[in-house]
Amino acid sequence: MSGLNINLEHGPKGYVAEELITGGQVVAPGANGGVKVAAADAEVVLGVALVDAGPTDVTVEDITIARPRRTSVAYGGVEVKLEYTGMLAFGDTVGVAEGGKVKKHAAGAKVGIVTAVPTTTHALVRLY
Repeated sequence: MSGLNINLEHGPKGYVAEELITGGQVVAPGANGGVKVAAADAEVVLGVALVDAGPTDVTVEDITIARPRRTSVAYGGVEVKLEYTGMLAFGDTVGVAEGGKVKKHAAGAKVGIVTAVPTTTHALVRLY
């Protein structure tokens, strides 16, 4: 009989950023095992990026600033405050909007459920 490796950790999990990612954006699997910003109505999502990251450093005039290459991704039962588009209400199920934001679910993967009355720009979402 084979043994199973049970993972009791509920995140976050670190991934290499395959494009510029801002903390709070919904992310999807990238082409090379990393993550990218999830497209609107994405069918597959991994969770929400917790920190900014990107594949390259940023240069401002003659100064180069190191940018983290990896981002932590929250998932599975974690509550995060996310920027949303359109109208959201307490108890709504959310999906992915343009730019990795969330919106009331209409198509694609279900990201989570709104667990408190949203402000005008952000909603507290329990991730699936």
